[in-house]
Amino acid sequence: MSYTRLFPPEKLKKYPHLMVSDVEIWERYLDAHANDWDSFEYDVRVGEGVQVAAEQPEYFKTMARALSEKRIDVVGRSRGEVWIIEVKPSAMLSAVGQLISYQILYEERFPVPGSTELLIVTDRVGPDLENLCKKLRISIAVV
Repeated sequence: MSYTRLFPPEKLKKYPHLMVSDVEIWERYLDAHANDWDSFEYDVRVGEGVQVAAEQPEYFKTMARALSEKRIDVVGRSRGEVWIIEVKPSAMLSAVGQLISYQILYEERFPVPGSTELLIVTDRVGPDLENLCKKLRISIAVV
């Protein structure tokens, strides 16, 4: 379990880490799919972050690590499955790289039985994205 907070599958007043353009897309997705989910975590940190010189104060090391860790937009739970979700306006191939990296880092930090699933939530898909995602078994929701 991560150190972020579990939220019910409903709209929030504020979503940790999501940009304004992401929130519009995410809330359209929730309007259509909230009932498919048990819970969500937002701004889930993975990876090591930067290493700071040993002589730096502990508070500085902690802050530097927290600010430089990778941040997953959303981790969703549905019927015992864990999903890593990237919310992205006009999703391009870079979203695939992010998701695959996040999956590896998430599973290293938070071991789960089986593997995690991957989902891109977007308003538009770029060239070749659907074909690539199909081959890599990454789900796409266009809302």
